[in-house]
Amino acid sequence: MKRNNTPGRQVEIHAWVEQGIYEGKFRPGDFIEEQMLCEVFNVSRTPVREALLQLASRRLVTFQPRKGAMVTKLSAKEIIAMWEVLAGLEVMCCELAARRMSEQEQNELEDIHQVCSNYAESNDIANYKVANRKFHDLIHTACRNYYLVQQIWDLRLRLRNYGRRPYQRPGGIERSFEGHSRIVDAIRSGNTKDAGIAMGEHVSGGLSLLDFLAEASTDWTTEQKSEGADVQSESNASISQKARSHRIYT
Repeated sequence: MKRNNTPGRQVEIHAWVEQGIYEGKFRPGDFIEEQMLCEVFNVSRTPVREALLQLASRRLVTFQPRKGAMVTKLSAKEIIAMWEVLAGLEVMCCELAARRMSEQEQNELEDIHQVCSNYAESNDIANYKVANRKFHDLIHTACRNYYLVQQIWDLRLRLRNYGRRPYQRPGGIERSFEGHSRIVDAIRSGNTKDAGIAMGEHVSGGLSLLDFLAEASTDWTTEQKSEGADVQSESNASISQKARSHRIYT
């Protein structure tokens, strides 16, 4: 069968693996088989290897000798460092948005906030997550700094698989919505300082760094105990199954 090695395939492979990491389909320590990706995307090893090398340059995956590409595991020290940088960048982004957001964008932000309110009242977590993403996307757009936003999403991508999701914690969706309210009020009033403070508190989600690390370490311990000696073979089989489901959507 002829391989489809067009330039766009490398981009597609990169984006698909990245999205899988972001959504938690590929967990830290999972191995990603090159041959499996070749089969799924109908390409030779060259675009697959180039896509994985790009992911490795961002430390999303790490190449292990004689094992291939593994979704990178972060140390506690790395998590602390990334958490601190992410919080600072989110604050900066919100402060810039408070100064630069147009009236039309402010109105749109309030509309999204109202949608969030409806979902929060009905405890519709799935739709609240979608509206929450739109809320933050608009703030990121309004800061008018693409480079800053790119750094934020790279960090969020790398930290996403550590710790529980904020809405799984008791009162999580209510805290999230209350944080949105303070952010909207600060942006509408043009108060840069208050906007930054509100975003800083919102990013933590009522979770301290120590709590975050405790959750992450619990996840690592649970995974290590359950996986045992068959980590690599089980992980590869899991990844293969996840990737082959991609055929449905391509």
